[in-house]
Amino acid sequence: MAEYTIDDMISSVLEKKPETFKSAFNDVMAQKALESIEAKKQEIAQSMFNNGEEQEQEDNSTEDDLEIEDENVEDS
Repeated sequence: MAEYTIDDMISSVLEKKPETFKSAFNDVMAQKALESIEAKKQEIAQSMFNNGEEQEQEDNSTEDDLEIEDENVEDS
């Protein structure tokens, strides 16, 4: 399958070639859809890993807070 561009779409309209326009349109839309899906995959993957790290940091701070509270209770 040839990779068409928007310029190809415009040229096919000016040259009155509806079949070429159809092929170019379908190809451009498929490219855009794939790019969008790939970007969404990366966004989801990034958010999964970032949320995991944030959760670990929150868990660690809670444990640190508990240790400090335990020390304060022992000192009393």
